Amino acid sequence: MEIKVKILAIDTSCTVATAAVMDDNKLLGEYYIDDKLTHSQKLMPMIDALLKELNLAAKDIDVFAVSTGPGSFTGLRIGIATAKGLASGSGKAMVGVSTLKAMAYRHPMCSYDIMPMIDARNAQVFCGKYKFENGCRTLLEPQVKNIDDIINEITTPTLVMGDGAIKNMPALAANKNILFAPPHLNMPSAASVCTAAMDEIRKNGAKTPDDVNAVYIRKSQAEQEKERMNEK
Repeated sequence: MEIKVKILAIDTSCTVATAAVMDDNKLLGEYYIDDKLTHSQKLMPMIDALLKELNLAAKDIDVFAVSTGPGSFTGLRIGIATAKGLASGSGKAMVGVSTLKAMAYRHPMCSYDIMPMIDARNAQVFCGKYKFENGCRTLLEPQVKNIDDIINEITTPTLVMGDGAIKNMPALAANKNILFAPPHLNMPSAASVCTAAMDEIRKNGAKTPDDVNAVYIRKSQAEQEKERMNEK
């Protein structure tokens, strides 16, 4: 089904802050920054600059899209809160998409399985597995896995990407079925969030801001520490 929609997408799930605007199937612009500034410092100036360059305002956007996780707890909260604020303030719809699935959309022509990985520390990653066959098919739902388990379980050619893949590259490289995405296609991209959101809108329609929430998969380190202290 063809739809006419202008999407502004945000991804702040890891160290990267990225924003993009897509009009139907045309990418109008994208900003991508991976530096030491916090997302709270750089996200809104980035969005403001992008809209200004495109001669657009928030009211001109039809749908605001955001990656909902898994990923950095603080980063996700900032990105989702920003997208909700923009959508609510302009009275527009919103779509949330899996961070991992949106990352897979960077490689739609890949014939292999695709496993995005986000660092979860302690030799663990948030990961999912996807394959493009008449669209993006989910082979493994987002979850936390140990790197050793991933190395043992992958028996067919699989493309890995993300900061979790970079951090664990020496160990992962021992499995010859594991291939690594090139640096310029390795990290999250708001343009991919736009594309994943467009597919979601075609299938299920857009949501209200209240319907979009973070998917953390596991509790934060602070919450885990608090639970351990309470058990003592």
